[in-house]
Amino acid sequence: MKKFVKILGISLLVILIVAIILFAVGYIIIKNYMETIKGVVVKVNDNSMLVMGITDNLSGLMSVGFTDEGNIGYKQGQEISIKFDGTIMESYPAQLGNVEKIKITQEKSDVEIPESILRYCYSSKDNVYVTLLDLTSKGISIIIDDLNEYPYDFFEDYIIRKKVKNENYTGEGIYSEATENSTSSYTRYRG
Repeated sequence: MKKFVKILGISLLVILIVAIILFAVGYIIIKNYMETIKGVVVKVNDNSMLVMGITDNLSGLMSVGFTDEGNIGYKQGQEISIKFDGTIMESYPAQLGNVEKIKITQEKSDVEIPESILRYCYSSKDNVYVTLLDLTSKGISIIIDDLNEYPYDFFEDYIIRKKVKNENYTGEGIYSEATENSTSSYTRYRG
């Protein structure tokens, strides 16, 4: 019985050593396959930041989640290097997968952030308010207040809708309810 326990103990020790070696080799392999890119911080949010890539293999806007360190003082205009697993989710902005390390490499980057990217990051239709001054059969007067840091892009095309009751409702079909939610509209295009 003692011999069996001794053999079992040695076997478990060998299995443990092999498992540790395999884990270490796997960790080293994964570390070697990590990718590093450079970028400029555009906007810092609560748990992530928007970064403009400045390397040949990745440019444009991307969303980068913070590492376990959290926000260590990131701010707009800093140049950073990002070490991640190489996974890039195809969305806009692109999202980097499994960010391992973010390092501030320069407090003020020499790379200028284009206004189009700043406008995307710092303007929202939620900060644009439209006030109706006057509406007649011949025209409309409105005031548009844009409270964004960078003006929100909108066009001079307007649609005026009027709620009308669907008089042709026959009681059949799912798209022809007799409600006042039907609309007729007028569209004005610039040109």
